[in-house]
Amino acid sequence: MKRPSSTALALIALLFLLALLLAAYIGGYFWLGEARAGGDPFAEPPTITLERTYRREWLADAFKPLALIESFITGRQVVIQCEESPEDAWSAG
Repeated sequence: MKRPSSTALALIALLFLLALLLAAYIGGYFWLGEARAGGDPFAEPPTITLERTYRREWLADAFKPLALIESFITGRQVVIQCEESPEDAWSAG
């Protein structure tokens, strides 16, 4: 039986590490922020927004790409804001 090469093991370890980091990034997006639904479901067309508030501005900036993906998947507008400066809210979708 042939043993896997060290290059293959390094590639598997790298892919595992990348998957772990991606899982931590996605988990942090949902766990570190406070989510509130809003909008007007009776308007034509109905507008449903989701506001995600993070404690630090760098967290709000770090999770903007995931807000775009969430907005695309759910079809809702996702607003990212920071507790430190709520007037600088950022909207995806």
